[in-house]
Amino acid sequence: MSRPPLFVDLGLDSALERGKSERKLVLVDASAAWCQPCKLMDRTTWVDPKVVARLGECAVALQVDVDAEPDVAKRLRVRAVPTIVAFRDGAEIDRI
Repeated sequence: MSRPPLFVDLGLDSALERGKSERKLVLVDASAAWCQPCKLMDRTTWVDPKVVARLGECAVALQVDVDAEPDVAKRLRVRAVPTIVAFRDGAEIDRI
């Protein structure tokens, strides 16, 4: 699955550490190659210039393929895709 450029090429722990050190939120998009809503978000939301600019200012964005990284999906308690989880200082603060 090809990721939009918005997403960093880091593992979850590295992204959480980067978020802490840069004093930014960490936004994790749990998705799957077969997920049609995920594909739609990759083509629209995650490439929207306003979304990219805002997240670039305040967040480290990470995309996780739940099939390729089942341990991360389990750790994040992903039950359906897409699931978006926000972290601040390493702690989950919201999910949708």
